Amino acid sequence: MPETPEGTLVRLVDVTESDLPLLDRLRATQVGGFNDLGQERRVLPPGAWVDGRLRGDGRGELFVQRTSDGAIVGTISYHQVSYGPSVESKAWMIGSM
Repeated sequence: MPETPEGTLVRLVDVTESDLPLLDRLRATQVGGFNDLGQERRVLPPGAWVDGRLRGDGRGELFVQRTSDGAIVGTISYHQVSYGPSVESKAWMIGSM
């Protein structure tokens, strides 16, 4: 996998299994928000972890880290969705928290 991008204000940082408590805390502050509609958090699917990181070819999640102080300020995630029966009908869904 390529390295994560870094900008002037933020960088993307891999989520590792040891980061799950932090990820859970971040998600807990979003209950009832736009993306989850108040639903319980889903269990990570098999194959979500690739080389100890929560990202792979079909889905992933990364922390957004502020470069000035290293604080984690949110997450960004992606996964493939199908809009039809063929391989060509797949698209990327990208979201942030």
